Amino acid sequence: MASLKPSASWQDIRRLLASQSKNELLNLIRDLYILNTDNKDFVHAQVLTPKQTAPKPRQPKKQPSSMSKVIPKIRQLATIARELREGASFNVTRLITLKSLCEDATAAARFALHLARLTYRKMQEKACPSHLDSEK
Repeated sequence: MASLKPSASWQDIRRLLASQSKNELLNLIRDLYILNTDNKDFVHAQVLTPKQTAPKPRQPKKQPSSMSKVIPKIRQLATIARELREGASFNVTRLITLKSLCEDATAAARFALHLARLTYRKMQEKACPSHLDSEK
């Protein structure tokens, strides 16, 4: 095993141990086992003592995550979008779902940026209308 600085963190040790073979790890445990009686007692307690299987404590019911509330709304919007492409029409109040999805300022900003990018791509696909100046 390579020597480590005394200030090595558990993460450093863990990475190093993970790269070792089974035999190297067993030799390390053997060396620690014979080093002192505390280590020996610890290994005995961990390996030789049967594990008690206590019943799992009941977990309190979790509140629905914010994602579980959002998913049905996104599905509803996807259905509306599909139906719009097929020629259906909807009252603008059906889009109130969008408002509820944008209560978080960061989410609203990301959504606005996404819409702006989609709009820009569509604009690039088509020629400029004749009544507008192409530079504007």
